Amino acid sequence: MDITSTKRYFFSEPKLPSLSQLLHFGIAVYQADKWRELSSYIRWETKHRLGLFPRNNYITFSADKPFSIDDLFVRDNLLSSRLRIRPVNELWRMVLSGTSKRAWATSFADDVALHVSHDGGQSFRECFRFNQPIQSLYVTEKQHLYACCSGILFRSIDYGYSFQNVLTLTSSNSYFLYNNGLTELPDETLVLGEYGVVRQRNSWQNVAYIYYSTDQGKTWVKSDFLVRDGVNKHVHLVKYSPNLKALLLTDGDNKKQAWINRSLAKLDRAADCQGQGWTRLNRSHYQMGGYLSMAELSETTFLGSDYLGGTNFMVSTKDGLNFSRKIIPDPYRRSPIMNMVTRKTKNGQDELWAVLHNSISSFTRSLVMVSTDSGKTWRRVIDYDGTLHEIKLVSSSTHPVEQLYLAVITKQEDKFTQAVFCLSDD
Repeated sequence: MDITSTKRYFFSEPKLPSLSQLLHFGIAVYQADKWRELSSYIRWETKHRLGLFPRNNYITFSADKPFSIDDLFVRDNLLSSRLRIRPVNELWRMVLSGTSKRAWATSFADDVALHVSHDGGQSFRECFRFNQPIQSLYVTEKQHLYACCSGILFRSIDYGYSFQNVLTLTSSNSYFLYNNGLTELPDETLVLGEYGVVRQRNSWQNVAYIYYSTDQGKTWVKSDFLVRDGVNKHVHLVKYSPNLKALLLTDGDNKKQAWINRSLAKLDRAADCQGQGWTRLNRSHYQMGGYLSMAELSETTFLGSDYLGGTNFMVSTKDGLNFSRKIIPDPYRRSPIMNMVTRKTKNGQDELWAVLHNSISSFTRSLVMVSTDSGKTWRRVIDYDGTLHEIKLVSSSTHPVEQLYLAVITKQEDKFTQAVFCLSDD
């Protein structure tokens, strides 16, 4: 049960709930096995309200005034600090960058069509059509392309001109999270984390499975390691960290754990006494896990929390042992960090971009932000109301991108409209 959606009165307005609402909320927490998460929410909220978190535990924002959604639509080009934001004609939903100037894309207008570019995204042409909408894309170092549609993983070894069905997931509604749920190890092993929001009567259908392939994606092995550990919903993130030389894994919904596998072996079990397998990073919910997004900048690995309606954190580590946890300040504190992407400027500087989104309350703001100093400070780029709009990072790559695409999705009555913008150097 998605408590933040069904019990919005607890999170949408800053007022005390009634006794009846408290009772129904308590029952929902018990039925959804969310008591761990609730206890963490209460502890973080109490410390924040009482000022018990040191001031240096909060993210530092620069004094730059953020743009609004209206700013994006009113002006053809927004220019600030050598950053240009311009609208693009194609309504791209995903833009995946590979090597040798190759890129692939799919659009909101035609989400079954895959487009390919051989000139770094300057031009695209349709290369393949699926029978169902494309839910996620990934490309390996050898430029083997993977697409997920209606619970089926497809593989292409000819740059997207033909595909083979190589894996069927647990549910037709399952896929891997774009930019975070499929990864490649140095020995070319592929690891996929299954994600899905599938209701089954009054609970979730459990799709928390890991799949791995040691033959470049031709065949896959399914592991129920997380299910046996008590995870009740899905996998958020599975991603190889070049900085840590390790594989990171997070799960949602009830436990929200974080795991690390430094051996890059025994992908189907918890670590043994020799350290082969998965080692749990958090022993309790309060120690944080379940991260929804990950990116690396310089020598630091960043992880974004997923505590909708609670207190959210930007977590960073340089060794996978010691973690720095920076609190997102109000009015963005209750917005999960949905996705992160690194961008390289024309002068070689690396930037870390993040989207924080909250769809349940206008009192909590949503945000697109960027850091140019390895996460020490952040600039607010676009501030918006997540109940009216949603911004998605469209770009994905295993390497820093030069042009960053983002989509603005606006709900108007029962219809959704989209606009896509490109962020690049002036």
